[in-house]
Amino acid sequence: MSEAGKAGKSAAAAAPYGVRKFHDIGDLYGARAKRAWLQGVFLMMSILRNQGVLLAAITVVIGSAFGYKAGLDRLPASFPTAWFIAILTAFVACRGRVRTFLQEPDLVFLLPAEERMGAYYRHAGRYSAFFQGLQALVWVGLFVPLFQARIGLGVALLCAVGVLVLKLWNLWMSWRQMVSVKRFEATIVVRFLGNALFVYGIVALEWVAMLGGVLVLGLVTVLLARSRRVRSLPWNELLDLEQQTLSTYYTIASFFVEVPKLKNRVKRRAWIMALVRRIPINQKLPYLYLYIRTFFRYSEYFGIYLRLMAFVGVILYFIPNVWVALVVFLLGLFLMGFQLPNLASEQRYSELVRIYPLTDQDKKRGISWLALQLLVAESLLLSLLLLISGRVPLQHIAWMPLAGLLFSLYIAFYYLPNRFIEEEKKT
Repeated sequence: MSEAGKAGKSAAAAAPYGVRKFHDIGDLYGARAKRAWLQGVFLMMSILRNQGVLLAAITVVIGSAFGYKAGLDRLPASFPTAWFIAILTAFVACRGRVRTFLQEPDLVFLLPAEERMGAYYRHAGRYSAFFQGLQALVWVGLFVPLFQARIGLGVALLCAVGVLVLKLWNLWMSWRQMVSVKRFEATIVVRFLGNALFVYGIVALEWVAMLGGVLVLGLVTVLLARSRRVRSLPWNELLDLEQQTLSTYYTIASFFVEVPKLKNRVKRRAWIMALVRRIPINQKLPYLYLYIRTFFRYSEYFGIYLRLMAFVGVILYFIPNVWVALVVFLLGLFLMGFQLPNLASEQRYSELVRIYPLTDQDKKRGISWLALQLLVAESLLLSLLLLISGRVPLQHIAWMPLAGLLFSLYIAFYYLPNRFIEEEKKT
């Protein structure tokens, strides 16, 4: 075989999924979407096999429903229900983005064929419109108990239709903004205000507010529709958005199983690192310092810690029953502790870390002590929230930190080391 033939064969082998199979680039989108769904099914099956964590997640969902109902029962009559729904719904509606399934090699293999990719992006628009609309309906469905308690189910149906239209409109606006030569940075703020006014008008049956929202959204539509489009699509920006979407899905999945494909986004967080450098590290725990820095600088782990603690805190705030609160409290600690062994994965560090003259026992001790510190801090903060809420008797709150400390010790020095042993047997 000639050198040119070998080069062509190697280039074809390196092509991203589906490029070699389709002469019509429009069909490539369907193949990639199918492949992504198959990967999602396999990941879901891995999660379902982990029955302990799945049971904990189901219990948290049940606790959330219990807290939701308790919160509705205690809402004051003066609570601004219409504005509450409008603001949260407008925030969700503005976050729509087109799912392109682009891959990094596309910069080489598909960029020259950009003029023939119109069908590909039309498929992307229809796919995204369907699932973004479904997401909007699910979001309104979460407010159905609130509608039933304060406004009425008829208005909920009207709101669902309005939010569905808004979601699709925002999806088109976000794409139009991306392909415009002149970017209007204030557009997202104006869109949010217009969405909030429109939804508020529907929920509160205030036709003046609804008309105001329509006028604001109409001005944005005219502004972006008349803006000149770019000659070439922003490929790097589209790839970044696709990677952010994948990272979000993998981060959610990492609550239950280890996800090797999770790409960590590193941030400096100088103010936290300044405090970390002042922490006295025991020389017998060489990995602890590394894991502390990794935890705070990787967005996934630090973000999971904050979001999970906020999520559990909101549930606890509305739960008056001490035993239900204790179950949710301990499950929140367990779900956080379950994430921490992923920090020790060698795939997350350079080759220099792998050649350290340290044993796996050192890794286990580092993760155990990090878990103990983080879980104790979480249990203290959640106990303080229960104290502030005043819904649980003071004598029960007094022993809540003690229960958190004992459970944190169990997770850190029994559960996590056993996880390491099980993973070593698999490898």
